[in-house]
Amino acid sequence: MMDKGCLEMNGADLVSESPGIQIDEIRIRATKITFTLVASSTGKMPYYSSSIWRGMWGREIKRKTCLYTELDCKYCSHMPNCAYGSVFEPTSEVFAGSLKETRQFISPPVVIEAPHFVNEIWNEGETAELTITFFGDVIHFLYYFVDSLFEIGVKYGAGPNRIRFHIKKIEQILKNGTKYLLNHRQIRDLGVFFEDYVWREEEHSVSSLFISFDTPIRMQKKGTILDSLDIQEFLLNCQRRMEYLTSLYGNNVTISKDCLLQLSSACTVLKDFVVWRDWERFSSKQKKAMNLGGLTGAFHLQGNLTPILPMLKLASFAHVGKQTVFGLGKFSLYQSIGE
Repeated sequence: MMDKGCLEMNGADLVSESPGIQIDEIRIRATKITFTLVASSTGKMPYYSSSIWRGMWGREIKRKTCLYTELDCKYCSHMPNCAYGSVFEPTSEVFAGSLKETRQFISPPVVIEAPHFVNEIWNEGETAELTITFFGDVIHFLYYFVDSLFEIGVKYGAGPNRIRFHIKKIEQILKNGTKYLLNHRQIRDLGVFFEDYVWREEEHSVSSLFISFDTPIRMQKKGTILDSLDIQEFLLNCQRRMEYLTSLYGNNVTISKDCLLQLSSACTVLKDFVVWRDWERFSSKQKKAMNLGGLTGAFHLQGNLTPILPMLKLASFAHVGKQTVFGLGKFSLYQSIGE
């Protein structure tokens, strides 16, 4: 990656020239696993169910692996090898020394994409796909996720009605979209494909994108969660996500914030269908309801998008904003036909 310095441009120049941003390649190590679940009874489930799976996974994995239940994770010497601490409460001191001056905890190295229950109900016999993306080496803890999910389905159930379920199959989604069925031995012995996801510089110019917010996106500006679309903050969130993930799990890509702001100021939002959507979850750890509402909807963005398209594709894959572990911040990109 090279930063050539910001250039003064306007008008038609913005379509063909890049204001100091050149991303040759973005590369991160990630593994995507999908569980197909079948409900054994009928019950209520929230539209966004990711928080349920994150909460239950966290509690069950901690119950199975924690050696010192009364000790705060950040003080535990076993954190580097702990399935719970490494995934759900990772500290910068242990996993990201370069960040310890600015933050104590780092973003969990997983993203949970849970099924959307449109009618807020899960019917007996109905299948649901639960997907989790592991960044870096935490895929080594896959067995704990499988074992815990099995017990959750058999013993506890999910949702307010404690719907029992069973795991029909477990698959790895390869970067080309192919699904690879995993058996018990492969899960136990970690017989998965280790892949680097790669996004490269576009060979053709892109000046128009339709962007859909698939799950609520929580973007913060000066300590306040934004309740309307701010394209500069959106692109800055994508930049931060790219730089964070590539610094820990990839090829350490950085770009100039000033150049990105210059590029974003020349972009135009042609159609804005973005709205705020409330969403609450109860935190058993904090013993209170948490508001996790965010922006949903879609918008049409026009401008010099070619140099930042690899960044946007990574951010689409990895989610952006706050609480990405819950599956928040997922968005999709659509290019105009012919571009």
